[in-house]
Amino acid sequence: MRLRTRTSYTLLSRTHRLNELLLDRIHNEEYDRCWMAIPELIDWDKVDGLRYGGRKRNARRHDIDVQDFVTELDEIAADGFDISDIDLKLLLKQ
Repeated sequence: MRLRTRTSYTLLSRTHRLNELLLDRIHNEEYDRCWMAIPELIDWDKVDGLRYGGRKRNARRHDIDVQDFVTELDEIAADGFDISDIDLKLLLKQ
């Protein structure tokens, strides 16, 4: 039981440190070694593109990119931030 607690703490500590490093890179606009990935399997034959956030005026994209995402978050924040606006929406083919 003690080993599991120590292992869990170490994993959380490393995850926290990685999150800090990622936020530092984003804050400093160092996107050269930062990537985003869609966290689920997708049938790309059914997808026409994707959009950050739920607003239809957000640009349609064919890939995700950290710098584009951060830029769009800045625009969303300027308009009045809503947590639903940071979601990734898949645009299905008609």
